[in-house]
Amino acid sequence: MLAQLSVQNFAVIKNIAIEFDEGLNALTGETGAGKSVLIDALALALGYKASREAVRTGCEKTVVQAAFFIDENHPSRMLAQEAGISVEEQLIFTREVTAAGRSICRINATLVTASLLRQLGAKLVDIHGQHEHQSLLDKSRHIAFFDQYSPETIRQAKAVKEAYEVYLAEKKKLEALLVDRAEAEQKKAMLSADIAAIESLSPQIGEDAEIERKISRIKNRAQFAKSLHEAYESLYADERSALAGLASATEALEALSGMDESFAESVHALLRANAEMEEVAHSLKKHLAEDEADEEADIDALESRAYALTQLKRKYGVTIEEVLQVKEEKRRRLAEIENLDEGLHRQQEALTIAKEAYFEKAKALTRLRLGQKAKFEKKITEVLKELAMPDARFEAAITAKKGEAAISATGREELEFLFSANKGIAPKALTKIASGGEVSRLMLAMKIAVTDSEIQTLVFDEIDTGISGITAQKMAEKLKELSASYQVLLVTHLPQIAAMAQAHYSAVKSSDDMVTSTQILQLNREGKEKEIAKMIGGERLSASALAHARQMLDAAKNSDTGQGT
Repeated sequence: MLAQLSVQNFAVIKNIAIEFDEGLNALTGETGAGKSVLIDALALALGYKASREAVRTGCEKTVVQAAFFIDENHPSRMLAQEAGISVEEQLIFTREVTAAGRSICRINATLVTASLLRQLGAKLVDIHGQHEHQSLLDKSRHIAFFDQYSPETIRQAKAVKEAYEVYLAEKKKLEALLVDRAEAEQKKAMLSADIAAIESLSPQIGEDAEIERKISRIKNRAQFAKSLHEAYESLYADERSALAGLASATEALEALSGMDESFAESVHALLRANAEMEEVAHSLKKHLAEDEADEEADIDALESRAYALTQLKRKYGVTIEEVLQVKEEKRRRLAEIENLDEGLHRQQEALTIAKEAYFEKAKALTRLRLGQKAKFEKKITEVLKELAMPDARFEAAITAKKGEAAISATGREELEFLFSANKGIAPKALTKIASGGEVSRLMLAMKIAVTDSEIQTLVFDEIDTGISGITAQKMAEKLKELSASYQVLLVTHLPQIAAMAQAHYSAVKSSDDMVTSTQILQLNREGKEKEIAKMIGGERLSASALAHARQMLDAAKNSDTGQGT
C-alpha cells in the first residue's frame, strides 16, 4: 500500500508530506485548490511522463517521493530484486525533474530508468486520472477489461500474445528469405565474381612479404652481390680466409695441448668456432646461388604480382590471411543462396507450426471468453443496480475476426461493451448512449467486478463526475466496499463519499502578492465535520449543514461496526 507521499516544488505545491490510511482515503477542497495536482505528483513518482512545467515557478527542480509497504511475496519485490535493488519492507520511488527538463529516477536509493519506475509502479498502483474513465469509450480497450475478470483468461490471453509474437517472428524470417530469393541471382553473381577474383591469383600466406624481399634484392643487386662475395671469400674461398686461419690456429693449439693439457679447452673453443663459421659459409653459398637466380628473375613480373596482391588486400582484407577468410565466408554465403529453396521450405514449415500453435491457444481463449461472458455481464449488471441504475443492461458483444485479422495479439475475436440505462432501450455502444455519470459508474463496476491480485492501491480522480443524490450514496457505499480489498485514494466533490473515508484530506490554497501555494491537511473529526458541511452548504457553515455532516459521519462509522444507521 501507499504509505507516504512527499512533494517538493511541484506546480502549486511547495512542500508537503502525507501519510495514507490502508482503506478509503478521500481528498476534497475547492475547485482549483490543487487536489488533482497531488495525483499528478504521484503519477510522476511512478514514472509517468515528466514535464519541466511541473517544476514550481522560480525553483530549480521538483522532487516527488512515494513510499510503499509491500508484502513478502508481491511480484514487485521479485522484479526489483532482479533489477539489483535491495528490498526490505518498503519500495521508495523518488523522481527529480529539473527546470531544464532533466529527470533522475531512484528506487530505494538505486538509480533506475523511468521505464522501470513504470513497470514497478504498474504492479502497485492503478491510477484513473480525471478523464481516465473515458478509456471505457475506447472500444479497443474493452477486451483487456473483459479478460481481467478471470485468472484463467488472463493466463490464456498472455499465452496467446506470446504465441502470436512467435508466429510474427517466424513470418518475418520467411519474408526476409523471400526478399533474399528475389535478390539471389544478383547476389550470387557478385559472390561468384569475388571468389573467382581471389582464386585467380591463388594467394599464399606470406607470399607478399617474400616478393617484396626479392624485389628489394634485385633492385640493390650490385651492392648486394659485391658484399656477399666479399663476405664469402673472406670467410671461406680465399687462401687467407678466416676458416683457413682458424684451421691453422687449431692445428697449432692441438700440438700444444699434447704437451700441456691446459690448451685443450682452447682447442675445443676453436673447433666450435670453426663449426659455426662453416655454417655461415654454407648460408652465404646458398645466397650466392639465389643471387645467380636473381639474374634470371623478371622484376616486372614480381612487381606486377605484388601490385595484384596489394589490390586484392585493399578490397578484401588487410592481410592475405584475411583475404582467404573472406573467400571462405563468401563461399559459405554462396552455398546458402544455392540452398535457398531448401531454407525457404524449412521456414515455411516453421511458420506453419507457429500458426497452428497460435490457433490452438487462441481457440482455448475463445472458449474461456464465451464461457465467462454471461457471468461477467451478470456481475456488472448487479453492481450497476447497486449504484442506483436498476434498469441498466450491459452486454459484452463478442464477434469473430475475419481474414488476416483473425491472427492478432488479442486473439481471434473482437469485443465491445454495449450499454443501456433505461427500459425499452436496446444496449448500444457506450459512445452513443452513456452519459458522463453513467460511464463513471460503469468504470467503478468494472473495478469491483475485476479483482487484480497484484494491484494494492486504486487511485480515482473525480470518478464521481455527473453524480448526485441517491446515486452518490450508492457510489460511496461501493467505494467503501472496494476499500476492503484495495487501498483507495480518491479526489471527490461528494460529501457522501468523503463521509465514508477512513482518512480525509483537504486541499487548501493560499496566495500572497507573489505566488500561490497549496497545502494538504489531514482532518480530524471536527475538521471532517466542517469540510463536509462546506460540501453540503457552501463556505458559510450553517448549523443544519454541520448537523447533517455529523449524521453522515456517524452513519458511516456505524456501518463500519455493523450497527446500522
